[in-house]
Amino acid sequence: MRHQRLPAAILAGVVTLIAACQAGSATPQGGRTAASAQDTPDTTTRPAPSTPTNDQGQPTRVPDRTVRVTVSAERYAPGAVISAVVANGLDRTIFTNDSKSDCSIIMLQRLRATTWEDVPGCTQQRPPATVAIGPAHARTVSMHPTSSNFRISLGSEPTLSAGMYRAKYTYRFTPEQDNNDVMAALSGPFTID
Repeated sequence: MRHQRLPAAILAGVVTLIAACQAGSATPQGGRTAASAQDTPDTTTRPAPSTPTNDQGQPTRVPDRTVRVTVSAERYAPGAVISAVVANGLDRTIFTNDSKSDCSIIMLQRLRATTWEDVPGCTQQRPPATVAIGPAHARTVSMHPTSSNFRISLGSEPTLSAGMYRAKYTYRFTPEQDNNDVMAALSGPFTID
């Protein structure tokens, strides 16, 4: 009788693993749609990191001397995790604060008529942390549309609605938070539908 339960347990584990992989997958840019996910980020009140310049991000190649923001898909299903990469092709470190859309370093913007409007959202009860990206380094950002962080700007339902969006990354050349981000890089537009 014990041996009869083992194959059923293995089958249940395999089915759960396949379902988890399908729910969390995002397709690369190229006209395909990113899959839906139900992840919710941590909304604790832990303090911001104290030394922002120690972590410069992941090494990467940027073909020209620009700061680039690239999203992982041109279309996202409602509730799908939005993933973007910010790559620094400059010869100096750039800095920004987190606590933007879904407490990340990216501000989502939605197109309303002819105007791009910010979609903020961060419920963490802490000051913003300064985040550095070194020369020839990048950071990957994931924003969870079903996160409670978006309740601030969207009301009680924390899901981003259908529409045209883009990702905006603003930055500065010094780590001090009292300096304003004076430069900006934008992703191409993408849709949620």
